[in-house]
This record gives sequence, C-alpha cells and structure tokens, in this order.
Amino acid sequence: MLSIRLNPLQTSLKCLSIVRILQNNHYLLQNGSPTPTVSDFYLFRLQTHKQLHCTHKRFYTVEKFASKDPDVFGDIAGNKFEEFPLDPDEQEQEDFEKNEATVPRRLKLSKGQYADLIKEHIGKGDLQSAVKVLDLVKENRDKPTTYMYNLLLRAYAVQGNLISAWKTFTSMKRRALPLNAATYVSVINACANSPKRELALDRLANIREEMMLKNVVLNEVHYNAMVKAYGRHESLLDAFQIVDQMIDNKVTIGVDTFKSLLYACISNKEHGLRHALVVWHMMHRWRKQPDLLTYNLMLRAIRDTKMGNLKSNDVLLLNYQNSRILVSDSLKPDLLAHPPVVSNIHLPERSAESPDMISQAPIKTSAVVANNGKCEDFKLEEIHEKNKLILFGGFNGFMQRLEADGIQPDVKTITLLLDLVPDSLAIERKLLSVARTHKIALDIDFFNMLIKKRSFRKDYKAAKEVLDDIQRHNLVPDMITWGVLALGCKTLDDAQTLLDGLETAGHTLNPVIAGSLLGNACSMNNIPYILEILKLLMLLRIRPSSHIYTILDKYKRKVEDNLKSDQSTKIYRKPEFRKKFEVFKTRYEKFQLKFNREDNPEYIRDRRSRPSRTTSTVHNYQK
Repeated sequence: MLSIRLNPLQTSLKCLSIVRILQNNHYLLQNGSPTPTVSDFYLFRLQTHKQLHCTHKRFYTVEKFASKDPDVFGDIAGNKFEEFPLDPDEQEQEDFEKNEATVPRRLKLSKGQYADLIKEHIGKGDLQSAVKVLDLVKENRDKPTTYMYNLLLRAYAVQGNLISAWKTFTSMKRRALPLNAATYVSVINACANSPKRELALDRLANIREEMMLKNVVLNEVHYNAMVKAYGRHESLLDAFQIVDQMIDNKVTIGVDTFKSLLYACISNKEHGLRHALVVWHMMHRWRKQPDLLTYNLMLRAIRDTKMGNLKSNDVLLLNYQNSRILVSDSLKPDLLAHPPVVSNIHLPERSAESPDMISQAPIKTSAVVANNGKCEDFKLEEIHEKNKLILFGGFNGFMQRLEADGIQPDVKTITLLLDLVPDSLAIERKLLSVARTHKIALDIDFFNMLIKKRSFRKDYKAAKEVLDDIQRHNLVPDMITWGVLALGCKTLDDAQTLLDGLETAGHTLNPVIAGSLLGNACSMNNIPYILEILKLLMLLRIRPSSHIYTILDKYKRKVEDNLKSDQSTKIYRKPEFRKKFEVFKTRYEKFQLKFNREDNPEYIRDRRSRPSRTTSTVHNYQK
C-alpha cells in the first residue's frame, strides 16, 4: 500500500527537478556566464538532489507509514477502535481459529464419503462410531447434511430407540437443516418400534402437530407409518382415523395401507379378528389384490386375536350389504368369501380308535341354536375357539384361496398354518406335503413346533419321527429341539437315550430339560428315574431352577398325603415303594442342602441340627 502511494510522488518530483535544471541553465546563459562544464553540471545536480531530498522529508515522512510488525498486514492505521475482552466462548473460538490448522480440502472426506462411513458403521451395528462421524465433520469444519442425519434416524428407528432418535431430530432443527419426508417417517417409525407406549404416543402427537403447523404435505408413506405406529401401541381407533384422513385428503390407499391396518388389528386381542375382517372386505370393495404378507397377517390375526361379539347376520362394512354374514347350509363356511358365509357348522370329533385321524362322526357346536329348522344369530367366537380355521374355509379352502390369488406360500405361512390346523397327524403330513410341493425350505423352528404339538397331545412316537424329517432337510437339532423331545421321555431309558444324543450333538443338560424330565418322572411315579436326574444334576453341578423345586415339592406332598390316606391306590401300599420314597426324601434333602436353597422349608432347617437317619434298607438301596 505504501509503495503504491509513493510511486506517483517520486515520478512528479523527478519531473520537477528536470524543470528546475533547465531553468538554471537558461539563467546562466542569459547572464553571460561561460558555458558550464561537466563538473559544474554534476555539482549543481547534487545540490538539487539534496534539496529535493530535504523537501521529500518535510512533506512525506516514511516513519509515519512504517509497519510495527513486517509479518502482520494492515496494522499501520493504528488503534482506531476501543478494545474489549472476549467472552469465554469467543475466546475459545478465537484460540481454535488461531491455533488449529485448517485441514486442506484435498485431505478431507466429501459429503458422500461421510455418509458412506456412517452407513458402514450402521451395517456393523456400531451406532456410537456412526455418531462420531458427525464429530469428525465438525473437526474438519464441514457442514453435515440432512442425509447423514436421516441415516442415524433410520438406525434408531429400527432399534426402537425413540429417545436418541428424538435428540437427533431436535439437533437437526437446531442446525436449521431441511427436514424431508424420510426424516418424519424415520421419527414415526421410531415411535412405532419403541417399547415405551406412553412416550411414543406423546411423541406421535407432537410430530403430527409440528407437521400440521409447518404445512408438511403428507404422502402415503407418512400415513402408513402413523397407522402402524398407532396400531402397535393398541390405539386402533386412531389408526382408523388416519385412514379416514387419507380418504378426505384424497391420498391413494394401497395394499400397504391395509397391511398397516392389519398390524393395528393384531394389537387388539379381544376384537382384533373382527377388525381384520373389516379390513379384508374393504380391500375387496376397493379392488385391492392381497399379497403374501396380507395373508400372513390374516393368519396371525386368526391365531392371536378374537372376534369379540361378532354374530351371524352382522354387517362388517357400513352401508355395504355385500359384507353381511350370511347363514347357509349349502355353502361351506368362509368369512373371507364375498359375501361371508357361515352355516350349521359341525366340528370334527377325535375318535378313540384312531387318534391320528379325524373322526367321520361330527358333533354340532353349542354355539349354533336352531328353532324349527331356522338358525338364529349366534356368536362366532365360540366356534373360533374350538377350531381356528373352520370359519375360514378350513385348511383345504385356505390353500385353494392362496392358489386362486396366485400366492406362493413361504415358510412363515406354513408355520402359521401349523399353529392353526387341528391336532391331526393326517393334516400335519398334508402340510409337509404342501411344503415339498412348493419347494419351501423349512427351518428348525418349524420342526420344533411340530415336535411340541405332537408331544402335547401325547403322540410321542410321531414326535420322535420328526427327527427323520429334520435329517432329510439337512438340518441340525438345536437346544430347543432337545427340550421339546424331553417332553416325551416317560421312562428312564428314553431319558438316557435323549441325554446320549444331547452329548453327541455337543450340548449339555440345562435346568429346562432337567425340569421336563423330572416332570415326566414325577407324573409316572418313577422314583429311580427321579433319583438318576438328581444325581446327574449334582454331578454336573447344575443349579436347579425354582421350577424344579416346585415339581419335586408337589410330588413329595402328593405322595405323603397318599401314604397317610386309607383310600390310596395299590402302589402306595407296597413296602418297596415306601422304601424308595424314603430314599427320595433323604436324597432330596441333601440335594437342597448342596445347592443352598434359599427358600428351604422349615422342616429342612430343623433337621440340619439333627443326625441324618439312615436305615439299613436305605443304605442298601443307595448301594
């Protein structure tokens, strides 16, 4: 700046000196002085230069423009402003800008690379590292984008971490980042997956109010997410009100909306199936084709919910007579048909001669009341409790409906049907045949459920046959498989076979399996069986659960009461059984003392101070 100002000044001074030299030469020539020599000329120029130099010093002082620090630019103007001390925050920012070096652009990540880094951490399940990426953005003096925050919001929504999701959402608003549709949907999904019902409903009300105040245009995805959120928190009325808003705002209602409504219906255990039927017939009225997930949700509603007070001749949809439940003896009962149909339903009765087949002699349910050949209105829930699928076309009718709609069942469909079909070996084999026909890869959970289903109806032989099916499907039994197989071990030999297989598979005995084995042994009054399991628990140092103590305490009280009673059965009057029971009581007391049972009965604490009573017969049996 100083050099720019002095350059024109020096030029003008040089011109002025030349003019004065010419004037002096002209003066000498006029006065008749001799012609000046070269020495006179240089002497005169030197005097003139000194004079000019003095003149320059007088009018333009260089010291005035001298910089205090040659490395600092712009300090020659002096202090024109009054200085004040900085605030702590301002001082911190000043120190940061003064001491921290700015990262060059070529060494920093781009916005897309920051987002990819966040996605990589989320894919590994490390949300803390994903959040630290935002700190890295701040350190590099970059600005985060809405997409980065949306990635974090979606991760929190999947986990149901509503508190962290709401903090992230608040941080976005504080940074004045634009909120798009994905932002609101992620927050709503976080409310849907949150286990805290009251907090989720409160946040849903806040987000709906904010969207209304900001005039956010809601689309089908927003509405579906809200329907699902209200449904999962058992607010079915609000879920249907959201659908009414969609109709009022002329938003397209697709299959996804109906599936969200079915999610909401499943949350209502008492009346959910009735509402699910309403949704099903709404789909048919609006000509929406159901998909596989729709059928699976309907099966879940049939399995987990009830119909409430739904009766025959009721209208499912208001002002839509095609949804009235008709009563007809000529048609097969099917509430999924259009119109829905019920009849004088006959439930099959299991025959004593063929427990694995359905008896051909049906019985009429008590729910149907007929007077003079006319069927009155009756509650359908009483029939639904006895047979889950009979009101929906039965197993064959449901499979035919799937085929008519071009739906290929998957493993979830087959697993849900296993829960719904009657306890019949014939239907279970037919279900396995359907899975083979459609080339459905069944998993170990399906076979575990099949073993449990057969064990509960005491068809232990068929339950063991499932192991062959597991081997044919190239599956490996897990711990749950051995647990449900233990339900059928009624003898000590069966238990020993199970324990050998458990050891071969690389598993160890646990309190759950031991409880199942002890329950079978107590129900069969097999004291050697009980003693062997107790011995094994002590040998392997497996601490018994409260369930095991409950089983053994009940058995001990039952036997003691029967031994005191005069009307006891023949087995309790045998001397051999009494001797074995004395051994059991002694062994059970030692068992409780070894594991320091906290809720010891009083008689055990009293007998600690007394010497143990060992008769010769007990000693001989223990040998």
